[in-house]
Amino acid sequence: MRFSSEQLKRKALAALEEAARDAERTPLRPAHMLRFVLAFLYATGGGERWPYDGFWQAVTRADDGSGAAAIGRAQSTNACLNAIYRDHRLHRPDTREMRTVRHRS
Repeated sequence: MRFSSEQLKRKALAALEEAARDAERTPLRPAHMLRFVLAFLYATGGGERWPYDGFWQAVTRADDGSGAAAIGRAQSTNACLNAIYRDHRLHRPDTREMRTVRHRS
């Protein structure tokens, strides 16, 4: 069974949501899989590149231990995710909807 491009986009967006949750605790180590997901979404979107680059920078930004970096990381990640969803003309699910999506996958 082949996945439709819409299904692939949804799965890539779910991966970004997971990365954003993981980055709340600590910065993520740069990984090729995250780079690929961002590149795929940028290639299939229709907008500017800044939210994809911004997401990468936000989730991998070094933590200074003060807690301020974590707050800034969360705010930047959230803003970039919202822009990425808008680029794909999709509604960003809230927390309850994301639990349902994760449960179905």
